[in-house]
Amino acid sequence: MNPSNLVTTVGGSTAALYHTIDWDKTSVGRFESWPESLKCLVSSMLSCPIPMYLRLGKDRTFL
Repeated sequence: MNPSNLVTTVGGSTAALYHTIDWDKTSVGRFESWPESLKCLVSSMLSCPIPMYLRLGKDRTFL
């Protein structure tokens, strides 16, 4: 999965926003380096109608 798949698979404006973020500049790191479990969780969060967030990394980046 790559960031653009979040837009095409999940859809929505928030998923589109994820595609524009330079994850290398965060403690979370490159999207491609994320474990599949984290990618799956983010995909689930973006497709859920209930607002959710996750704080991750040493600087507690909001996902």
